[in-house]
This record gives sequence, structure tokens and C-alpha cells, in this order.
Amino acid sequence: MKKVLYIFFLLASTLHFGQGAANPFEDAENENSTLESKPVVESEPHSGTLDSGGGNPGDPLPIDDYMPLLVSTAVGIAIYAARQKKKSQA
Repeated sequence: MKKVLYIFFLLASTLHFGQGAANPFEDAENENSTLESKPVVESEPHSGTLDSGGGNPGDPLPIDDYMPLLVSTAVGIAIYAARQKKKSQA
């Protein structure tokens, strides 16, 4: 019962801090938005280089294709652990 009480207090304290004051980053967002609205004019482009807009992020990861496999593996491990626990208690 003590552990349940401690877990409750831990969760309540984290929820309390999560509902705190205003967003501390809001001022920075407002400053950035006003800075970005000003047009930026370059006097001369870089000679000999082209800006391609960043690097190639690569192919997307296929984790969504394996979600059923991951869920069934997790359920299988849970069932295996429960049976091992039941055997050790018997």
C-alpha cells in the first residue's frame, strides 16, 4: 500500500509541474517571428557554390511495416514471463 501511495504522489507532483506557468519559450518564438518577417538581402551570392538546401535525409525507416510483429513479440514475451513466474511459484 505504501508503494501505491508513493506512486500516486510522484504522478501528482509531475502533473502539477506540467500544468505550471506560461510557456517560457513564447517570448523567444515571438522574437524569432519578428526577425524572420524582415527581408534579408545578400549583396553578392557566394561564387562557385550552390546552396542545395541541406543534405539528403535518407530513406524513411520501415518501422510501421513491422508493428504487428513487434506487438505480437511483446505479447509473447509477457505470456512467457507469466508462465515462468507461475511455474516458479508452484
